Amino acid sequence: MRWPWEARHDAGDRELDEEIRSHFEMALADRVARGESPDAALAAVRREFGNVGHVKEVTHETWGGLWLERLTQDVRYALRSLRRAPIFAAVAVLTLALGIGATTAMFTVVRGILLRPLPFHEPDRLFLANHAPERMWGFLGAAMNEREYLEYRRFTKAFVSTTSYNSYPATLLGAGDPVRLQTSSATPSFFTTLGARAEHGRVFQDGDDANGQSAIVVIANRLWRERFRADPAVIGQSVNVDGETKTIVGVMPAGFEFPEHTEIWTPLIIKLDSHNSRFRSVLGRLAPDADAARATAELRAFAANQERADTANHDHLTTGIIPLRTAIIGDVKQSLVIFGAAVCLVLLIACANVSNLMLMRASARTHELGIRAALGASRSRLLRQLLTESIIVALIGGVIGLGVAYGGVALLRAAAPPDLLPRAEEIHVDL
Repeated sequence: MRWPWEARHDAGDRELDEEIRSHFEMALADRVARGESPDAALAAVRREFGNVGHVKEVTHETWGGLWLERLTQDVRYALRSLRRAPIFAAVAVLTLALGIGATTAMFTVVRGILLRPLPFHEPDRLFLANHAPERMWGFLGAAMNEREYLEYRRFTKAFVSTTSYNSYPATLLGAGDPVRLQTSSATPSFFTTLGARAEHGRVFQDGDDANGQSAIVVIANRLWRERFRADPAVIGQSVNVDGETKTIVGVMPAGFEFPEHTEIWTPLIIKLDSHNSRFRSVLGRLAPDADAARATAELRAFAANQERADTANHDHLTTGIIPLRTAIIGDVKQSLVIFGAAVCLVLLIACANVSNLMLMRASARTHELGIRAALGASRSRLLRQLLTESIIVALIGGVIGLGVAYGGVALLRAAAPPDLLPRAEEIHVDL
């Protein structure tokens, strides 16, 4: 294998050889002309010139290209050396590949779920408000009934904006084959509270929950691409959702599917009656001058007023606010941290094993390194050669490990149950 710069280097070498030979012959001719015998003159000129190879190296250094030549030699020699030890090379590369692949795949999951920011404006200021019976927590999470939500919306000063929503499956018609999709009904302030904007068209606005104005939907980017072929002219088209004709008014950006896996959003119309007790999730965005402690105290004061007014309700109610990130991630954080630490340990073990293999191989090459040192190789040159071999093994293992990571993440996303990994759409290998 020849590198692109070697042709230029060879031409320079030939010119240098010719110049050295020319100087050598001129010095030899000069001594003979002064009366020395040819043999004596040749010996004297050789003493004067010394080590021709060293002269060439010094000249290359003045040219500034010796480091590149030595690097090329090191890489070429390292590849030949690894080719002579295929078992060692294969074991070292595969050990690193599996360690790097497993660690990268697990970090990709941890980053997608725990570290990647939520796709909302200032997500750390979003909180769920809860004032509901404890018995409902297991299947509904943080929630508030409709009547209390409407009063709380007027009461709160800690939240600059609030919204109420709930999710359910619905059948979509008019966009290919009928399909059941996750659908969410939300008050018009839903997208404003989240700080989300439509990629095409618009989101809900005030008045969309009025009778006669609610026959609209906003759809997810994935649904737009899969069912409408990413056609911008989809705005204004009609679809049928659970038997009701709706007009598409907006398409959300890629990655926005809140609540989880939602692909259709419809305006929520709250109709109160004397028996109204429907519980839904309530989300609020903190005001600029508010914090979580103030919002919690305000909600508890509101809840105390409600409980005093409703003495007939004997359910034990829980009250508090929960960060939206905590509610989305759920209880998987601890498991992910444990698994992440475990695979990092696997990578450390893999590196230790490869290091042991390298040390064993270096001890077996003592004779070879001794010969190279006797021929004039410096200690730094020998060290650089060993480091070059290690870097090549690491690079090959890293490239194969990247393939293992891609395959592992794809397999994990395909095999995991839909509700096991929150934010599954955020899990993908990136730089």
